[in-house]
Amino acid sequence: PLPQFFFTPIQLGQLWILFPWTPREPKHTAPGVRVVVLEPGMAFGTGEHATTRLVASWLQRVGVAGRTVLDYGTGSGILAVVAKMFGAAFCVGVEIDRDALEVARKNVTGNLGRGAVGLFHNSEEPVEEVYDVVVANILARPLISLAPLLAERTKKNGKIALSGILVAQGQMVADAYREQGFEMNEAQVLNEWVLITGTKRR
Repeated sequence: PLPQFFFTPIQLGQLWILFPWTPREPKHTAPGVRVVVLEPGMAFGTGEHATTRLVASWLQRVGVAGRTVLDYGTGSGILAVVAKMFGAAFCVGVEIDRDALEVARKNVTGNLGRGAVGLFHNSEEPVEEVYDVVVANILARPLISLAPLLAERTKKNGKIALSGILVAQGQMVADAYREQGFEMNEAQVLNEWVLITGTKRR
């Protein structure tokens, strides 16, 4: 694991991402501020990485209150925790790596209480569910392969956000989701990474 000094507090709009060893300050308890305390473990997704920042900020902007959310490739569970903190009615995280799932469970329990987010290995996820909002912060090639599956999981007029994508790969990923009936928005870029979002139209 990376040394503790590598993980510094991160502010994303009304959200602070802190670590168990972060000293608490008054700004962390200001009105309207939400705080996630993250145990990074070995799982990807500490909020430090540009792709996590892009999706966490988008979740705040798009508004998830009262909606159902799927975080596919949940890793540390951070995006599922953020969605639930900002009012998601029901949130599921799916992950291929069982070690990452254990980290995600600790992060969900520590921030929200046991079972506040449904966490599943991808071989055991509830396949009949469809969601208002789907996020997947993985990598470009898996996102292209997963396009039919993630389209099935998204309700008509539901929103999708895809990241873990380098700028040069953005068009290729967007095209794969257009073919599945999504109307894709202008991409957002942070450093060399891109966030692709869209709405399912059919």
